Amino acid sequence: MKAFTLPLRLPGINEYQNACRRHPIQGAVMKKKWMQAVMVYLTPVAKLSWPAQFEIIYTEPNKKRDIDNITGFGSKVILDAFVKAGFLPDDGPSYVNKIDSSVVYGDTPQIEIFVKEEGDTLWADISDIDKLFDEATRWAEENNMPDRPVLQQNTKPVKKGRKK
Repeated sequence: MKAFTLPLRLPGINEYQNACRRHPIQGAVMKKKWMQAVMVYLTPVAKLSWPAQFEIIYTEPNKKRDIDNITGFGSKVILDAFVKAGFLPDDGPSYVNKIDSSVVYGDTPQIEIFVKEEGDTLWADISDIDKLFDEATRWAEENNMPDRPVLQQNTKPVKKGRKK
């Protein structure tokens, strides 16, 4: 897993849409400017193995902006920066299969990015559940574990009938 911390507060999707409405070039310039700002904080790493999964945590100083406003433009700029920097060939579904975004509130605005690559053992996709179950079953068989827990039977006889 790779981690990056960006001491930035990216504009929201509303600001980006307003720039695009004023003039398409303004929107493109804004996106390019913020992509370059993100790339400054991406430490040089080898290309990521894919499909990669991103967890992005935005720290905001207050609750004035909507979560979708914060994460919409941020996710787009961050993934495009990873592509532009050469870490990923593309940000399509073949290369990025999951993006988790969350917003927390604190004094210092920042963005934390955690990239989990194919092969990271700490990240289990839903498609890996069968494989994990098979590994657990194989381990149980190798260690002579029963299929189910053995329950102790009640040794006291049960009296049937009405209580007096």
